[in-house]
Amino acid sequence: MEIILWYNFLDKIKIKSNENNNSLHQDDITYLKKELAIRNKCRRYKSRLDPYKNQIITLRNTGISYQGIAYWLLTRKKVKITPEAISLRIKKWNAHETG
Repeated sequence: MEIILWYNFLDKIKIKSNENNNSLHQDDITYLKKELAIRNKCRRYKSRLDPYKNQIITLRNTGISYQGIAYWLLTRKKVKITPEAISLRIKKWNAHETG
């Protein structure tokens, strides 16, 4: 099993070595997984659309197409973005709310 240790983890993680072989104990693996999950959650990519999330969702819920939302963003907010990118961002927002 390959485990990648980030440099900023090295001072926090103490790997116990087994007499028979150099392997990680289960509690070390569990700790690593929890730390990585926390750090990955904090590093969520910020989109140019995030400041307009509520407005975009409201527009979409009122039946405006992704192309219409892209046009609104361009003309009103000076944000140039494709309808496909808007669609993907809305899906991610929905996934984060339900997940």
